[in-house]
Amino acid sequence: MRRALGHAVGGLALACVACAGGCKGRGETATTTATATTAPATAAGSAAQPADAAALYKSGKAALADKRLREAVDAFTRATIAASDGELRANAWLGLGAAYGELGDHAHEIAAYEQVTVLRPDDADGWRVLAEGMAAAGKRDRQAAALEHVIALDADDLSAYLDLAGLDVAVGKADESKDVYLRYEGRRRDAMLALGKAKDPAVRVAAAETLGGARDASTARALVLALTDKDARVRVACAQSLSRIGVDIDPQIRPALKALLAKEKDERVRAAVQEASAAR
Repeated sequence: MRRALGHAVGGLALACVACAGGCKGRGETATTTATATTAPATAAGSAAQPADAAALYKSGKAALADKRLREAVDAFTRATIAASDGELRANAWLGLGAAYGELGDHAHEIAAYEQVTVLRPDDADGWRVLAEGMAAAGKRDRQAAALEHVIALDADDLSAYLDLAGLDVAVGKADESKDVYLRYEGRRRDAMLALGKAKDPAVRVAAAETLGGARDASTARALVLALTDKDARVRVACAQSLSRIGVDIDPQIRPALKALLAKEKDERVRAAVQEASAAR
C-alpha cells in the first residue's frame, strides 16, 4: 500500500481533503469537502509576509514539468491555500492532482481533482481528469459517474462515450454499453455529415475537432479526405484530430498524408500534418 504524502513546508500544512458520501450512481456528484490549515509560523517573518499564490502556482508548474514531484506537491498545496481567486485555486488543485497522479498517490490525486469539479462544476475538463484519476485507482463506478458528467457537459466528446461503453462492458453492463455506443455513433455520424456538407467553415472545423475523439479507421479516413477542404482552418483541424486518433490506425493513411503534404502550400496545415505524421 502506498504511503500518503504529507508536507509541511514553510509553516503550511498539506491541505486535507476528504470525500464525504462519494458517487452512489451514474451521474451523481460526489460531495467533497476540503480544509486547508496553516501551522504556526516557524520561519522569521512568515506570518507577516503572505504567500504569493500566483508565484507558488508558477513554481509548482515548473517543478511538475521537471519531474520534481514532491516540490510540485508542496508548491501547489500552498497555492490552493493562498489563492483568493477561484480560477487560480482551481488551477492549483488541478496541478496538485497531476503531481499526485505521477507519484502514484491516487487517493490524493482524486481528492484534488474533486476540488476542481467543486470549483468548476460546469467545466468538462475537470470531470475528465477526475475520471482518469478514478480509472487509475480502479474505482469503476465513480469513473462512470464522472464520464457521464463529461458527456452531459460536452455531448460531442466522443472519447468519453467510448470510455464509458468500454467501462460498462468491463463491469458486465452490456445493455448500458450498447446504449452508450448508440449515443456515440449518433454523434459521430452527425459530425461526419457536418464535416462533409456544412457550408460554414466554422461548423466544419468544429466537426473535425469532434471527430478527434473517435478511435476507428473509417473516421480517420474521412479526416484524410477532408484535408482537401478549401479552408485551411478546416485542414488544420483535420490534421490535429488525426494526430489524436493516430495515423497508423490504417496503413493507407500515412502514404495519403505524404502525398497531400507534397501539394499543401499553407504552412499551418503543413505543420499540423507533419505533427500528425510524427505522432505515435
